[in-house]
Amino acid sequence: MRQYETGFVLSPTLSEEETAQFVQQMAEVVAQKKGRMVKQDIWGKRRLAFPIKRFQEGVYVFFTYEGAGDISTELERRFKQTDSVIRFMTILRDPRDLIGRKRKKRAEEAVPVAAEPAVEQTAAAPAEVKEEK
Repeated sequence: MRQYETGFVLSPTLSEEETAQFVQQMAEVVAQKKGRMVKQDIWGKRRLAFPIKRFQEGVYVFFTYEGAGDISTELERRFKQTDSVIRFMTILRDPRDLIGRKRKKRAEEAVPVAAEPAVEQTAAAPAEVKEEK
């Protein structure tokens, strides 16, 4: 299965309950389409880099999920119908990145090798250079 990451920014005028309810509805879309939610990350209210629809702030939410491409299509269709979503983007995660992360994690879990003792270095006198005339 392919892994996707969808990030969206919600209007800061939504209450916490409305925000939580909307995030829950979008998470249910992933489940309805037979996807598996890997990670759900809610950053909360943050300042935007530039004004979007006259908003200076937005609530950032990120979903990482596995499944078919129709999940992201359905999420984006719902985002377009909802006025409280001010920005969204979906990316397809590269499977090579996932393999590399697993290898890196395994390497970090491996027993660390003891550091070799430092070798003393002595400064050698520079050789004299004679000029021939």
